[in-house]
Amino acid sequence: MSSTPYEKLESYYATVEEFLSSSLTNVAPDVPHLRQVVNRIWDDITRFGPPSIPQLPGLGSFEVPAKAPLPAPPPPLAWSESVSEWVGEHKLLVAGAGVGIVGGGLLVGYSVWRYRRYLTVTRRREAKERREVVGMLFPD
Repeated sequence: MSSTPYEKLESYYATVEEFLSSSLTNVAPDVPHLRQVVNRIWDDITRFGPPSIPQLPGLGSFEVPAKAPLPAPPPPLAWSESVSEWVGEHKLLVAGAGVGIVGGGLLVGYSVWRYRRYLTVTRRREAKERREVVGMLFPD
């Protein structure tokens, strides 16, 4: 009878596992330990590193500085400079905020004007009604 695809896959995995285990056990004695590799690299660096006093023709002997001094950090930005830099980086955000502030100001101004107009019209209407009532009470 024929074997199922699952059984074929299992036999393939078993074959690969046997091949890897036999290959690794055969090669393992030849691979040095990590500590030995690091020690060998360190020995090579110390043996073939740069000389402490190099000599160039015409210059004579000189010493290479161990480490160049770091440059001084730039002075901190002033408040106005940091704000202008932020505005330069976020132009759309600033434009949107500006439009919102102007629109809100116009809306508040218009609503104040409308409210005052409403009060004026209402007061005139009430005054006219009072005059009519007073005129009815005391006819000429």
